[in-house]
Amino acid sequence: MKKLLFIFGTRPEFIKVYPVIQEAKKQGNPIVLVNTGQHKEMLNELLDEFSVEVDYDLKIMDSYSGLSEIVSGTLSGLEPIVKQEKPDVILVHGDTAATLAGALVAYFNQIKLAHIEAGLRTYNKFSPFPEEMNRQIVGLLADYHFTPTEMTRDNLLKEGKNRKQVFVVGNSAIDMFQYTLKDNYENEALTWQADKKMILVTAHRRENLNDLEEIFDGIAEIADEFKETHKIIYPIPELLVKFIGK
Repeated sequence: MKKLLFIFGTRPEFIKVYPVIQEAKKQGNPIVLVNTGQHKEMLNELLDEFSVEVDYDLKIMDSYSGLSEIVSGTLSGLEPIVKQEKPDVILVHGDTAATLAGALVAYFNQIKLAHIEAGLRTYNKFSPFPEEMNRQIVGLLADYHFTPTEMTRDNLLKEGKNRKQVFVVGNSAIDMFQYTLKDNYENEALTWQADKKMILVTAHRRENLNDLEEIFDGIAEIADEFKETHKIIYPIPELLVKFIGK
């Protein structure tokens, strides 16, 4: 069995990595979990909810804030862990600072690197920023690329990646449903929906914040066109509330 070291630091990362961790445990692989702490409060809530105990918590946001500081601080925190644990494979997800730092520490220590949700591309280094270059750099360093779609696989093949190292596995967020869906689930937001279909809307990414008027105009058009058959639910994230307040 291979010793696997998982690195994550944000809530979305954990949501998509959790099913992979569970499957690796079922197969009997020794597992090491490292939380960089980029989404401290939000991620800790999820860890508690799923009864997950990490082996290491870097608590990176207690000491650093800027992108350069976060990446360098994460690298410094990961280095002694990797040397002590000596994993066979390091697994990272997506395109965050933790992803980039994990890929670099794997490379510096000549450890195999697996990239979950690989192959997403815009080929514009500033959109999304810094995620686009994070994932491109990780793509250069990864030994195993797990892509969500055939399109993302094709992106990697066009970049010259070895076809034998690229695997289309789907989106692990869908696998997460088996751990979260409940037949008797109830939520106050759903009670007024009655027999109408629900459209769930989210708009929280930084690159969308300057185009909110266009986004909401589009939502309003949809709401009007389908008002007889659909209801729109839009949970407003704290980030958006702060932005509007400015």
